[in-house]
Amino acid sequence: MINIWIYTIFLIASVSYCLLALPVLIILIPFSTVAFRRKVLRYAILYYGQWVIKIISFPFIKLKYIDQAPTETAPGIFVCNHRSGSDPFLVSMINRNLVQTVNYWPLKLPFLGFFARHGGYLNINALSAEELLDKARSLLEHQVTIVSFPEGTRSCSTEMGQFHGGVFRIALALKCPIYPLCIVGNENIPDRRFRFHAGRIHICKLPMITYADYRDMSAFKLKNHLREIIMTATQEQDRTLTEC
Repeated sequence: MINIWIYTIFLIASVSYCLLALPVLIILIPFSTVAFRRKVLRYAILYYGQWVIKIISFPFIKLKYIDQAPTETAPGIFVCNHRSGSDPFLVSMINRNLVQTVNYWPLKLPFLGFFARHGGYLNINALSAEELLDKARSLLEHQVTIVSFPEGTRSCSTEMGQFHGGVFRIALALKCPIYPLCIVGNENIPDRRFRFHAGRIHICKLPMITYADYRDMSAFKLKNHLREIIMTATQEQDRTLTEC
């Protein structure tokens, strides 16, 4: 029953958003610069994510966003754990001008894929290390935040996979802030078979790690350092959910 409800509401929310957003985009895009066009498309994805998760979550799923350092807003790299296919939607709660690092398949989606491609999302499978670094540098210089899931694939459990080192080599090269973000409670929202279950989800932004904090670390040590920070925070948030 919950799956019928959520997928029906998801469809209605998506169609409604398209009907509201597309006329605005059709008017704005032909008369805008490339930079402004990309920004508009990024925000279109961001607000779509917020729109969808807030609508489909009611009344079975309770969402809570926790910002432990609300004054820290400099553009940087968000490093997130990856439990579920809902994670790319849930990161919209950080409410920033952002792009995500993605594999091929999200860019092939009929609606979001077009927006992501033209909004400057980073295809980690198609870009060389040098191209990825150059694009990341340009994004940060234009005040765009980068969101990454260094596990690479969702765990669908409370366990956390090992982190890949690519995004941490970029951080070291660009000397930018790193924001740990932990997402808990959604390991079966949805599960591997894309079935939804009722529950609570917490998205928690932790205090940023500055270049001064990690400049003496290798990429290997840095990725393990961030993994430990996020693992500790997710375990704490999991306990909080259990007590609710």
